[in-house]
Amino acid sequence: MTRTKSIRQGNQASDELGPVMLVFLWVFIAALLVVPAICLFHLLTGNAEAAGDWAAGSIVCVLVALLLLAGLRSSARDTRQLRARGVPGTAAVISVRPEEDGYSAVLRIRVDGLEPFESRARSPWGQMSVGDTVEVLVDPSDRLFTIVR
Repeated sequence: MTRTKSIRQGNQASDELGPVMLVFLWVFIAALLVVPAICLFHLLTGNAEAAGDWAAGSIVCVLVALLLLAGLRSSARDTRQLRARGVPGTAAVISVRPEEDGYSAVLRIRVDGLEPFESRARSPWGQMSVGDTVEVLVDPSDRLFTIVR
């Protein structure tokens, strides 16, 4: 009987936004502009109660926007660091499934000096097929990776 080692997991870094995220951002930016304007309108027309309700909504919108932007900046920073200091490797596509904004693939990633590991990767730019090999950059300290195109 052969005993196999468990394969470690990795995380994909990405500096791209999918179409769903872009729509969400545009709607959210519109809400950031419209909600305070409605609040101001109610204040100017003497409806302080309605203005207070809209003020609470605008505060929530601003807080969510700040959290969202912080997450996007962190992801973009991770990808820039990988492109500058990542170790090159290869990833074999093990399985692929279509999703609404691209494809999701399970990759087996190999880098010199590291045990092979598997991770799920999103591919908004085109379909990958089982058996394909793609180039990757990997941070050996935490197995964060990005696909090189």
